[in-house]
Amino acid sequence: MDANQINKTIELLPLVGDLRKAGGGYHVGPCPMCGGKDRFTVKHTPSGDRWHCRHCGDGKYHGVIDFIIARDHVSFIDACKLLTGGAPDKLYQNQKSTTAAQPAPKVQPATAPDMATQARMIKTMDAAAEDLQAPNVEAQAYLYGRGLAPATWEAWHIGSAIKGGRLAVTLPWYYIDAQREIITGIKYRFIDGGQQRYTAAAGSVFVLYGAWAAINTDTTVVFVEGEINALSLWQCLPRGVSVLSIGSQSGGRPEIIAKVAARYKRVFFWCDEADKTREYKKMIAQDATGIQSPTISSVKYDANTLLLAGQLPDFIKHVIGADCM
Repeated sequence: MDANQINKTIELLPLVGDLRKAGGGYHVGPCPMCGGKDRFTVKHTPSGDRWHCRHCGDGKYHGVIDFIIARDHVSFIDACKLLTGGAPDKLYQNQKSTTAAQPAPKVQPATAPDMATQARMIKTMDAAAEDLQAPNVEAQAYLYGRGLAPATWEAWHIGSAIKGGRLAVTLPWYYIDAQREIITGIKYRFIDGGQQRYTAAAGSVFVLYGAWAAINTDTTVVFVEGEINALSLWQCLPRGVSVLSIGSQSGGRPEIIAKVAARYKRVFFWCDEADKTREYKKMIAQDATGIQSPTISSVKYDANTLLLAGQLPDFIKHVIGADCM
């Protein structure tokens, strides 16, 4: 068995231990290396399980061999022996690193925040995640009230913070390229019922929310409006389906949406209004299917409303043809 086969066939979860199941084929929980309770993620891909730690990792997703090297402080050969009982038949061709990650489709903003701004945002994101887990009872109650599970909070690095004297949940926008985790912005969603519902961290650049979770091997993508809708869908969707938010109804960059959509065999746009759905469909070269939020008894049912009503799995199966997790 060569190194690629080891990374593809040996499961990570039995080696890691205490992880909770999240949506989209992900598991999250404490890191076996650094002990951070909300920093470790395992995702399942056709090329094998991949892991990433926001605290002690290098920003990349790695395979099972790298996990044993990092956890047990052993050499590459010894890691392979521990996993299979023998040395690998061969190493990766023309590759010194053991990394066999499946990077997310790159979603480069027109102007990424500078390194100092990103460093500040990462500190804000980490502090907010710790505040939510402290616990911040009011912020947790809001998330529970939207039908979002703790595993979803952790996987998406959701937190809580006071902004302008008001309590908000924090929604970081970021992606993982071939080198490291790139944070492009943080949105604050106020939960006190005031007229202003959102604000953003200084220097934020918003393009597509959820780019970190998109996997190159996914064949279907659903573009939705709003972060809460994206979280609701991700919590339900099966493997092989990416969900990306284009922000509010006025959000989205046509050139970025077209570039990302071209990577998928099936593309769906889910908007509240039919006109907006048609507008997004015109942005891309290939055929796309429009999904309009249904209206029941004069109430518009978006993804989150359907989740709360217990109807999202049936709706997804009907319009996308996929069974929810």
